[in-house]
Amino acid sequence: FGELKAHHGFGLLHLACCQDSEEDRGTVQYLQDCAQEAGLPTEFLFMEEIGLGEKGQFTDLQDQVIG
Repeated sequence: FGELKAHHGFGLLHLACCQDSEEDRGTVQYLQDCAQEAGLPTEFLFMEEIGLGEKGQFTDLQDQVIG
């Protein structure tokens, strides 16, 4: 994740999974922990919470574009 941050310049990494899958949530939590240890800020949301912005871009619960 540290290399991804340096190479792609991530400001915020969004991670998501289906709400009804405990196994997926555990996997995504592990990835989120790894990213945070590498200094990458993360935001978790469930797939069902992903919105669509005015310009057709996916958004999180704070209407931030997921990129």
